[in-house]
Amino acid sequence: MSTTSPNTCRYSYKECPHPRSIKKDGTPHALCEFHRKKANAIQRTYASRRRREIRAFKQRQNLELAELIALDPIPYSPTSDLTMDPVDLEVLDSFVFHDPLAVEWLDGQNFEDFSDTLKCEDIDAMWNIL
Repeated sequence: MSTTSPNTCRYSYKECPHPRSIKKDGTPHALCEFHRKKANAIQRTYASRRRREIRAFKQRQNLELAELIALDPIPYSPTSDLTMDPVDLEVLDSFVFHDPLAVEWLDGQNFEDFSDTLKCEDIDAMWNIL
């Protein structure tokens, strides 16, 4: 059991026999002068590290935003060079907007024909339209 007086330092990790330091208004601090200086130094180190991390984070955000702003937009062309088979468009419609397994005319043979005629460029063009 601790027999500390109310005027001794209240350092929580180890019993400290030193007297509590006095505030400007005359009331006692919770800690002695040594432990107050130690706590203040730790707090200054933490605060400066935190400010440095926040500053670095903001700089990274600004760089990422500048990179996004610097991107050239994709030019819009109202006339597209889309030449797709009507069957391909119907199959695409069923895959995108409906359940493809519920389409009656899409049997194994039609699906094979569809997948043979559709090119990557056609798929990209379809997604751009959508």
